Amino acid sequence: MLYLVIMKMLCFIAVFYCFGFKSQNNFAVQFPNSNSGVNVGNSPLFDIYDASSLSKTFLFWARETDASQFRTNIMMKSTCNGSFCNDYHFFLTGSSNQGIVLCIGDANESDCNHNIEPLIIDQKWHFYAISLEGLTADSGVKTVYYDGQIINQCTFNDNAPVNTDDLYFGYYSGSLPLEINSIDFMDDISIWNDVLTQSEIQNYMICPPMGDEDDLVGFWNF
Repeated sequence: MLYLVIMKMLCFIAVFYCFGFKSQNNFAVQFPNSNSGVNVGNSPLFDIYDASSLSKTFLFWARETDASQFRTNIMMKSTCNGSFCNDYHFFLTGSSNQGIVLCIGDANESDCNHNIEPLIIDQKWHFYAISLEGLTADSGVKTVYYDGQIINQCTFNDNAPVNTDDLYFGYYSGSLPLEINSIDFMDDISIWNDVLTQSEIQNYMICPPMGDEDDLVGFWNF
């Protein structure tokens, strides 16, 4: 009985995320400098295509307070040189072209591999989900969720090969000669070795994972 009461209390607290702010009893990681972040190391399980699965789902809460930034880095496991990225890189674009960009593999500026999903950077907490369902080693379906709702689904046609790069939250580890700042806040970051359904994504938006779920390969709740 006590366990059920505690779980209900935790879920109640987590509901506050949906309204754009966090409970005072919760925590998040803040990246206060222009290019600060967290290095969680390298693992084959962090790659989109690993030996056990062709698919991945990424979930995270994020908050950006400055919509004027040219680019704001969220997460990357890649080496980006020019237009080439050999795995994945997620970032926000600001100013007059606000949205989220999800580079997959050697992006080549194609519609699905490197497109901007329009959204408003409003200084509030939002829940992002990106699922990548691999159909072959070189193609698949990408679905982008914003606060539990699908904002885009498309077919990508480039691979995201296994690499030895570390996974970073916030920090930009590429070599583009551009001003790329870190996202201000992140929390409840998880990586799954499967494509989560919309219902599952909405459930984790309300209550984060416990940490022992099937296909969960990484979870950072700071």
